[in-house]
Amino acid sequence: MVKPSASQWLSDVASVEKGFAALLESAPDAIVIVDQDGRIVLANSQTEHLFGYTREELLGQPVEMLLPERFREAHRAHRAAYVKAPRTRPMGIGLELFGRRRDGSEFPTEISLSPVETPQGMLVTSIIRDVTDRKVAEAERARLLLSEQAARAEAERTAERFRRLQAVTDTALAHLSLDALLEASLDRVREALDVETVTILLLDAERGALRPSATRGLDPDSLGEVEVPLGSGFAGRVAAERRTLIFDNPADVGRVHPNLRVQGVQALLGAPMFVEGDVIGVVQVGTTRPREFTDDDAELLQRVADRLALAIGRARAYEAERAARAATEAAEQRAAFLARASQILASSLDYETTLASLARLTVPSLADWCTIDVVEEDGRVARVATAHADPEKEPLLRTMIRRFPTDLPATMPLRRALETGQPQLVPDLPEEHLPQVTRAETLDVVRRVGARSFIVAPLVARERCLGAITLIYSDSGRRYGPADLALVEDLARRAALAVDNARLYYEAQRSREQVERQAARLNLLAGAARLVAEASLDLRAILETVSQRVAVILDGACVIGLLSPDDARLDPMAFHHGDPATLEALQTMPPVPLEDGEGFIASVMRSGEPLLRATIAPEEAQAGLMPGQEAFVAQFPIHSLLIAPLSVRGRSIGALIVWRDRPDHPYTEEDLSFLQDLADRAALAVDNAMLYRAAQEAVLAREEFLSVASHELKTPLTTVKGWVYLLADEVRREDPDREAIREFTDELQSQIDRFEGLIADLLDASRIQQGRIDLRPEPVALNDLARRVLARFEHAPERTPRHTLTLEAPEPIAGIWDPDRLEQVLVNLISNALKYSPDGGDVRVRLRRDGDVVELTVSDEGIGIAPADQKRLFQPFSRTEAARQRASGTGLGLYITQRIVREHGGTIDLFSEPGKGTTVTVRLPVILPGWTPETA
Repeated sequence: MVKPSASQWLSDVASVEKGFAALLESAPDAIVIVDQDGRIVLANSQTEHLFGYTREELLGQPVEMLLPERFREAHRAHRAAYVKAPRTRPMGIGLELFGRRRDGSEFPTEISLSPVETPQGMLVTSIIRDVTDRKVAEAERARLLLSEQAARAEAERTAERFRRLQAVTDTALAHLSLDALLEASLDRVREALDVETVTILLLDAERGALRPSATRGLDPDSLGEVEVPLGSGFAGRVAAERRTLIFDNPADVGRVHPNLRVQGVQALLGAPMFVEGDVIGVVQVGTTRPREFTDDDAELLQRVADRLALAIGRARAYEAERAARAATEAAEQRAAFLARASQILASSLDYETTLASLARLTVPSLADWCTIDVVEEDGRVARVATAHADPEKEPLLRTMIRRFPTDLPATMPLRRALETGQPQLVPDLPEEHLPQVTRAETLDVVRRVGARSFIVAPLVARERCLGAITLIYSDSGRRYGPADLALVEDLARRAALAVDNARLYYEAQRSREQVERQAARLNLLAGAARLVAEASLDLRAILETVSQRVAVILDGACVIGLLSPDDARLDPMAFHHGDPATLEALQTMPPVPLEDGEGFIASVMRSGEPLLRATIAPEEAQAGLMPGQEAFVAQFPIHSLLIAPLSVRGRSIGALIVWRDRPDHPYTEEDLSFLQDLADRAALAVDNAMLYRAAQEAVLAREEFLSVASHELKTPLTTVKGWVYLLADEVRREDPDREAIREFTDELQSQIDRFEGLIADLLDASRIQQGRIDLRPEPVALNDLARRVLARFEHAPERTPRHTLTLEAPEPIAGIWDPDRLEQVLVNLISNALKYSPDGGDVRVRLRRDGDVVELTVSDEGIGIAPADQKRLFQPFSRTEAARQRASGTGLGLYITQRIVREHGGTIDLFSEPGKGTTVTVRLPVILPGWTPETA
């Protein structure tokens, strides 16, 4: 079917057009109808009026002719897309469009689109409205709106500036403390001026310079102790010129204050602060970004500065008034404190108790913790009182109550105060300086309780320093100053007077008591001397009497020991203790060795000086009294100890040992002096008794010697006489028997040898007692010497077929000794081993070297020796009953052997069990002491 053309369609609708023509013409907007190819098919008179074209000129033309040239190409694309998806578009929706008149002028438009489907195709009705007047009106309205908004913004800015200024004012007036005022104002000023840095500098009128008092946005350390002289630098110029200044050039900022430039400040604004017309400081603000400060900024900062100045003046007046009121109250409190302190100090003559009360009075009002030290008579410093505001820290301080030696560290304020008599004030003590002000052993305690500020005030009376009081602030944040020092000095003077009065009282009382004690002890000494005299020359009775009297008089336990004959040990001889069980235990006390010189007793015996241990720890007593016998000493609780030597003719012959087993009553120097006096008197009695005993023993020894000598000399002499008779008879025979004569002469020679040996022993014993034994040292091969001696005993009378002689010498041993004397030692020991093993057995000689010492051992399997007899075997003429029954002898062999060994610098020990045999061990240094090649 062929569609009619548009013109045909229009003619067909002519009748219709006439019907709504009046409607189209009456429309206020231009109406243009275009076909789907975009050509104009209808336009009303408003279109002609709006665009300046006639209808004839419009009909059949592309609708783009009504658009500006720059929109036409895009419109064709939009129109093509619209044809494919037609839709109704109301007026005012879409892009902002423009129309183009015939004269080329452009005007803003709004267009609505309405698609209509017709038999001839789609038509689009466009209603076009000129919105030029509306746009003009809108632009005017927008201009008026912007003007109104600018006015409102200015009003709001003014109001905000007023609010910020009021915030600065409110903050400044809300604080009466100057420091709090300055700190609180910094943020308000920074907000008010919209800056990054604020510094408030106050004028030091005396120095004529400004000092930073508070800052925000800058590193406080960079300001340090900065002083800005008036007229110098930025703030100095602000103050000197008394007006606001602006530096908005970074180069200018760096020139006036290089530190500010380093921290990035690029612009500065400063205003002076006035009180009653005088400059009191400067408020300085800065930015870290480029900014040009305005006059309004300068005016605002000056107003801020005026309000800050008012608040600073008010705060200073308040602080001055508060300081005056505080000074008055402090003076009243200090007067009341000193009155209370005087009351405490006058309450008792027991100064340690009063000082402890005084220390408690000082906390927490005057200190967080307090210590009081006094100088004792021996120069040592004693801590007599401590107190802490925190009860939980009291136990820590109690660990510091002790006595210090006089050599306190030189840096310790306590030492300086004691030495100079001058107080020591340390207002602020850094943590790292603590080791300089306290002893190393108390450093941990001081760190735990804390010390940030302290005063040490000496206690001085009659130009003597009696001690010191130390007051410390720790965690309370308080610090000491000159006013506190004056108060503490006053307190120290009162305490010193109390201590001095108490000491004077006690010295007088002590002197009176000492006179009484001395009189009483003189009576006791006289009584003890009388009892000793009554004991006559009985050594045992004297020792028991002295031990009992000493224990009673000195209220303790007593042991008396005497020096052993060989000076090697102290033998306990008499004991006394109030407790029978303890006394029984004491009686098992072993001898105290003296040769190594260790321990208290050995020291007293060596030096001849008495010893006092007023207080002694258990472990010290165990190690010091009897080294090596700690288990024995541990049975007795020893808390205070006295030892006095028993000395006569410049030699210590024994010791008096006294101790107390109660910790609350230590011995004193006076007790030691009394004990030594008593020991000197007892030593005379003991020495007399020992001399008497020695005289008795000498008489007995002489009688025994005469008996032994006569017996021992008579025996070989009688035998010789018998053999001489037999020999004479044989010789007178006509035909003498040569074998008999040889036998008789051998026996005579044997008896003569025995006779010579007896005489040699007796001569040696005499020399030893006279101290005249001589040695002739020379190199000796000990192995060869031992073999020669053993070979001699192979045919000796003491040896029987049941005996075996054995030498154990795994290595050659040589040394510097006297070979004759060493041979004498071997002969004596081997002879005894053979004589006292009548049933035979092995007699063994062992040689061994241990470093610089040679060990010679002779052992047998004989009858052995009872323990009770072993102690006196090395005494002259000493023989056991079993020995007397089994063999003849003088009892000098071991006595002589021991002295020879000692002269060689060696030792001799004996170990024996009855029925199992005896072992004698000799230890000799490889080289005789004192020997040198030059003396050989």
